[in-house]
Amino acid sequence: MQVLGGITAVVIGIMTPLVVADATRRSGRYNFALGATSMIASLGAAVSTTAIGFVAQMMGFVVAFLTLAAVGVASLAVVWRLLPETADEARRED
Repeated sequence: MQVLGGITAVVIGIMTPLVVADATRRSGRYNFALGATSMIASLGAAVSTTAIGFVAQMMGFVVAFLTLAAVGVASLAVVWRLLPETADEARRED
C-alpha cells in the first residue's frame, strides 16, 4: 500500500507542472497558475482531513469513504469538462 501511495505522489508531482504548463502555454501565467494550483491542493488537503474526520465521527467510516469517493468523482467530472484539450493545437504547431 505504501508503494502505491508513493507512486501516486510521484505521478501527481510530475504531471501537475506539465498540465499547468500545457494549459498556460504562451500566456505568461505559468508561475501564477502553478502557485494557485498548489494552494488549492493544499487547502483541499487541510479542509478534507478535518471535514471527513467530522463525518466519520458523526456518521461512520462507510459514509466518510463514500463522501470522499463522491468528491473525487465530481472533481474528475469537472476537470474532464472544463480542462481544454491541447493535443490538436500542439499537432498544428508541429
